[in-house]
Amino acid sequence: MLAHGDHIADVEEVLQHYPEATVIGQPEICAYFKSAQNKDDVNLGGSAKIDDLKFQWFRLITQVRFLMELTVECL
Repeated sequence: MLAHGDHIADVEEVLQHYPEATVIGQPEICAYFKSAQNKDDVNLGGSAKIDDLKFQWFRLITQVRFLMELTVECL
């Protein structure tokens, strides 16, 4: 599995009901969902703009742990 099942478990069902939906994620995750008509793959540190929303992946490193976070900004 490319990602935790609890994070992507509903994607296939959403794509069945909303085939025009856009899958946004790292390239490997976007490639996993072959049924997705619209994909926007974003590497760590990259961003994607869809309509009036901007999505950005970034790394947050603290003394205790390493986190990857997705931010969404309304333009």
